[in-house]
Amino acid sequence: ALETAIFTLPQVLSEGQPALVNLNAALPQLRAFAREALPGARSANPALDAANPFIAQLRALVAPDELSGLVNDLRPTIPSLANLSSQTVPFFEQARALSSCFNNVIIPWSLTNVPNADNAPPPIGDGPAGPVYKETGYGLVGISGESRSGDANGQYIRVGAGGGTNTITFPSVPGLGTTFGSLLSPILGAQPALFDSAKTPFNPTAPCENQDPPNLNTSTPVPPPGQTSGSRNTANTAGQFQPLAAQQGKIVENIYRAQAVGGKKGAAQQAKLFQQLQQFYKDKLPAYRRELRSGN
Repeated sequence: ALETAIFTLPQVLSEGQPALVNLNAALPQLRAFAREALPGARSANPALDAANPFIAQLRALVAPDELSGLVNDLRPTIPSLANLSSQTVPFFEQARALSSCFNNVIIPWSLTNVPNADNAPPPIGDGPAGPVYKETGYGLVGISGESRSGDANGQYIRVGAGGGTNTITFPSVPGLGTTFGSLLSPILGAQPALFDSAKTPFNPTAPCENQDPPNLNTSTPVPPPGQTSGSRNTANTAGQFQPLAAQQGKIVENIYRAQAVGGKKGAAQQAKLFQQLQQFYKDKLPAYRRELRSGN
């Protein structure tokens, strides 16, 4: 064995001497690293002690009966979820546009008051108009009883019937002939007019949130076209019917004229005329209704 060692010693020395030289050259850097690593080495034990419970819980979490099993169950679903996520992007873009349309156009418009040139209180006018969302609900309530009743001829709509000294004749309707009716006062106009019902310009290339809201402003009421109004034959009118109808019609006509005047002067005239009308209903309406029921 000694003979073999002596025989291989020159080879060992030739290989070891460069290695020892390189080791000696690395010792300064190794000393610096050792000095820098001392704080980390000192805190390694407390860090490991604190991490061991977490590692134990993490090992239990990834066990086959925990996250491993859940991932295995979700594996068929994950591609579908990814596909759903990619497909919902266009949907949410449209949902955002719809929400902005409501926030910027529809809701502010629904909170605005409906323009109403006829602010006379009932029973003469409709009274001051409310917001769009309220007036829309009133309209739905007003037609809630439509076609609720019926007979062998079909469904029908209940209407309020009345009469007066003004006969209104409308143009002939195909299949029905001339239509007419009687009113207490002549028709002064219709609001809104047909030409007031133009739709808001439709621009499909622009987002709804940037478009103008519907314009509900109307023009001055004008008599409906294509009608004639004349006084009814009063030969069979008896009692107080004719003078009462004429008196009421005169007051109503003056109210509309006062509305056309406008300003403080018109408002003062309207207030005075409304008082006259209320007094008329208080004093003369019972006799007026009695004459109407009598059929004279």
